[in-house]
Amino acid sequence: PAGADPTKGVLGVALNTVADGETVYVVTHGVALVTDSGAGVTFADHIAIAGTSGLGKTAAPSTGVNDMVAGVALANASASADITVLVNPYVLQG
Repeated sequence: PAGADPTKGVLGVALNTVADGETVYVVTHGVALVTDSGAGVTFADHIAIAGTSGLGKTAAPSTGVNDMVAGVALANASASADITVLVNPYVLQG
């Protein structure tokens, strides 16, 4: 996915797609579905946002690097499938 992974500013998971000026509904804590970026995830993986795509992936920051995590995977998910995530945004440092 294009762009660097966010290191700040992830507040939760959007539940709907909107145009400018429309209302977006965001889960800040709780359970939401996030589409996998293409690699698949395993239960209990920290789920980061992949670049600017808005897709989810396993967070794996290098040593000393921060990665903004949206939450934790509640189940395994295959490549490009929906990931069931316990949303609880935080920063993970490698």
